[in-house]
Amino acid sequence: MRIQRNQVITIMKYMEKNPNFYFPFKIICKDFKENSDYYETDCLEEIDYKFIEKNKNLTSFYLEENLQNLYPETVELMAKGFLHKIEHTDILNKISNLAIEYRKSWKENLCESESIEEYGLNEFIGGKADAYEDCVQIIEKHLFSNQVLSLNVIIRELKNLAQIFETNDGDSIDYTEIYQWHTKATPISINEMSLSILQLINGEFDFDDEEIYLVAESIVKRIKVI
Repeated sequence: MRIQRNQVITIMKYMEKNPNFYFPFKIICKDFKENSDYYETDCLEEIDYKFIEKNKNLTSFYLEENLQNLYPETVELMAKGFLHKIEHTDILNKISNLAIEYRKSWKENLCESESIEEYGLNEFIGGKADAYEDCVQIIEKHLFSNQVLSLNVIIRELKNLAQIFETNDGDSIDYTEIYQWHTKATPISINEMSLSILQLINGEFDFDDEEIYLVAESIVKRIKVI
């Protein structure tokens, strides 16, 4: 799976700050020739992100699975899920921290202060807190505004899931319903479906966990609403 140069730098910086984060892929740069020390080597192991930042001619990067016996579809699911988590979580955390700090600084008892200076500054701080809190909600709501999984992968995984799970009420989906959803689904619905599928495929739940039924229910309801 090909990835962008800026994504490679983002991943490498993230891995440097989070050495215990599990990233089951190699990053291979195809720009290196056979006589290079870096030919077909894992950039995460052999190269520093500053080297890539400095060398603008390095542009052909690929993710290769670093596990055994994985199907290509599984590799695509995992790769896109990890990339999405790395790239978006840091943004959300930064804005959330700003919202928290401004909310801590805002004083409710100063809302009726007779001091114009105190009142004005407090209102300014409260406005900033409100704005950052709104940003957090918007980012959380539209975190998957860019398509996470290809529609073909979603349909393939839905067909697999249709055979192995049902909700607590015994409700499930069939191939006809999947096809109907596929023909009418909006981009938002597609990306929300991507999130649910990634939760299941990436092994966040065991099949005896109660939460897996909640994910199953969200998938079933989204399919049947069409």
